[in-house]
Amino acid sequence: MSSLRQGLVRERHRNVERAAPQGHPPEYAFYYRAGNSATVLIRDWGSSTYDWPTAAMPAGAYSIYSFARAQGNTDYYDSEGVTSYVFQ
Repeated sequence: MSSLRQGLVRERHRNVERAAPQGHPPEYAFYYRAGNSATVLIRDWGSSTYDWPTAAMPAGAYSIYSFARAQGNTDYYDSEGVTSYVFQ
């Protein structure tokens, strides 16, 4: 997977971009979860895309979570999204 569903992130978090105060662009964090395992941080707060090296990931179904907030926001997130992905 070359990026974390960039289109999904754009659609789900468009409201954060509109609501972000001028000069405070949105930032994003990404996590994954396989089955009933613990949620694992992929990348902490940063830009809307991230190249996630997945070659070593075991085959199976994963949930990929994205969180967005305006930079400087003290809340953990303003918006969230989740998608499913299967590694072959």
